[in-house]
Amino acid sequence: MCTTPSTEIGNALPHRLDFEWKTDNNTMNCGVVVIRHMETWFGITIEKWDNDFPLDHTTKKVYLTHLRKK
Repeated sequence: MCTTPSTEIGNALPHRLDFEWKTDNNTMNCGVVVIRHMETWFGITIEKWDNDFPLDHTTKKVYLTHLRKK
């Protein structure tokens, strides 16, 4: 039986990644984070993905302010 791309997508199970740079309850910057992820991800595995997000809270805040201005 031949499957179509829409059938494959419909049958796919989502896989949620656990990013080390994630933040909780930060709804103000969610769009900025999504745009940065789209700019830096080129279909590689998460282990090789470098999106430049700092892990330190203070540095991350400065970085997100810079991205918002951009």
